[in-house]
Amino acid sequence: MDEEGAPKSPTRAQKILRRTIVGGSIALGTAGLISLVGGSSGPFLVHGFSALLLLGSMIEAARAAKTPRCALWSLGAAGAAAMLAALGFLRAHSGEGESPALTGQNFTHVVTVALAAGLVGAALSRALSEQLDRIALVPMCLVVALLIGSVPLDRLGVATAAAWSVVVILSLRPSGARQVLRDILADGVRALWFVPALACLALLHAELGQAGLISLILLSKIGDIFGYFGGSLFGKHHPLPRLSPGKTTEGFACSLLGGVGAGVALAHWGVLPGGAVSLAGGALVGALMNLAAQLGDLLESWVKRRSGVKDSGTTFGPSGGFLDLLDSFFLTIPVAIWLALTGA
Repeated sequence: MDEEGAPKSPTRAQKILRRTIVGGSIALGTAGLISLVGGSSGPFLVHGFSALLLLGSMIEAARAAKTPRCALWSLGAAGAAAMLAALGFLRAHSGEGESPALTGQNFTHVVTVALAAGLVGAALSRALSEQLDRIALVPMCLVVALLIGSVPLDRLGVATAAAWSVVVILSLRPSGARQVLRDILADGVRALWFVPALACLALLHAELGQAGLISLILLSKIGDIFGYFGGSLFGKHHPLPRLSPGKTTEGFACSLLGGVGAGVALAHWGVLPGGAVSLAGGALVGALMNLAAQLGDLLESWVKRRSGVKDSGTTFGPSGGFLDLLDSFFLTIPVAIWLALTGA
């Protein structure tokens, strides 16, 4: 007790321990649940779980935006379009032809529709926010998602959506259109931060199976544990004091070593997908995934700094909100997709 009747504030080490225990428990619990998901319905169950993660992430990301309401509907349109596009690929994969669920074209299509729907949703929400209440904007976002998702993948997809956004804004709000256009672009690009990654999680599961998804979770989060404890015990040098003052060079090194060690262990046990993977290959996979995870964490720190918030939310207690818990996956999922598509 610092003063009579006043509880003592937890130390930094205690905060790190609590956050590590909560985050690690959630990651291990999720991996355990995924291990029970199998059969032809497995990818669809993962897709539904991803939708819940995406919804929580969208709500938190919108709160940090300059105009939360418009950002939410932009992200809503982007998320709905991306999830519907990915669902279409899953259905085609589960059909008689069993076309590949994860291809370069499919991933590009999900990214394209997410950006296009985000731009259109941002434009319409700003143009019609005064005429429509919040309830009326929900079907609008769904209609945008359905329309954008039905457009064939080509170079005109994003260009058409961007042109439509400009026309809507200039025609309905000619005054201050330049600043509004910047806000629209910001909302549209914000969708690329995490929407395609979460929307493609089930496609990755359909391609790599349970072992691939469990490996993704472990390699994405194991570095957090090593980084937290390594930084707490040995951390002295802070290379990014403005962006992430808690990050240390020693913590980065410990996290990387943990990721490499986990990759080697998974390769040794034959858990990594793609057949027999050498120990050197496992070390390379572990290093790439760890670097992507740490960059994802720094990217989320940058977003929070610009928004003036410490944690994205309090949903998971000491581990923060959805964005705090999932930030590493936003880049490790694309890296895992690249590894799967290149056969690395």
